[in-house]
Amino acid sequence: MRSESGLHEPYSFASSHPIGPHRLATDPLCTPQTPYNNGFEAWGIGHRPSDYRSLRPPIAAMPEKIPVAQSPSAPVLLVAAVTLSLIIVTVVSRGEEAPPKDLAPKKARGNKLTLRDWDIPQEGMFDDHGKVSIDNNELHLAEGSPATGIRFKRGVPKIEYEIHCEAKRTGGSDFFYGLTFPVRQDYCSWIVGGWGGTAVGLSNVDGLSAIENSTTQYMEFENDRWYKIRLRVAEGKILGWIDKKQMFEVPIKDHTFDIWWEQTPLRPLGIASWNTSAALRNFQLIKLKPLVQ
Repeated sequence: MRSESGLHEPYSFASSHPIGPHRLATDPLCTPQTPYNNGFEAWGIGHRPSDYRSLRPPIAAMPEKIPVAQSPSAPVLLVAAVTLSLIIVTVVSRGEEAPPKDLAPKKARGNKLTLRDWDIPQEGMFDDHGKVSIDNNELHLAEGSPATGIRFKRGVPKIEYEIHCEAKRTGGSDFFYGLTFPVRQDYCSWIVGGWGGTAVGLSNVDGLSAIENSTTQYMEFENDRWYKIRLRVAEGKILGWIDKKQMFEVPIKDHTFDIWWEQTPLRPLGIASWNTSAALRNFQLIKLKPLVQ
């Protein structure tokens, strides 16, 4: 086939998260835990709990002298009283402790991919597509003949946005992540793992495919390994990263962008695989506010 200012509103299907100017903010994986201040720092060595004295009877109510000799059972009672006091103090102390970390509530990041937000293209090279399904919070694209894809149904900006997604190849040897996206009035595709499984690049830049232009790179991809893929179309540039490696940076000005006809059913925004099965998760479309000049 030939195939970061201002405020912005990240869209991740089920939630919105305000973040800083052109910088991304990931949802926290868990809520910070309450430190053990009440249990230990305030009750350090040489200190006692503030309510410890409330456990003792008033001094006026206590006899001036305990007649030990007149009461053979007094030592036993004394030991029992001390033991009870220790038990009560222990209970009060433990009641002030923070909950164990493994029992504290955590906020999961979540997948945010749902079939309600995507169409399944049926036309052109997608007429014999594979099954599209959700399994274990992952969206799976079964191998098509030749292509399987999904098309985003919600509003898509034409400029000033980022797309984040994790993807992996689960079978086959061609591209497992072909992202078609808008660039102002035009469109472009980012091919990951194409042309035999290793080519990475934009199709097309100035009429040249992903293996013919300045974005062309080659990278070995392992099957069943997740890759974090990030695209940014903002501030007059198109930039892409795989994991932490920047793959390209292309100025929009003075370049033309287009897609091959096979990717047309994915417009304005879609993801496809080619003779390959793939899985996707943690998709985010993040709208950015243009810089104020």
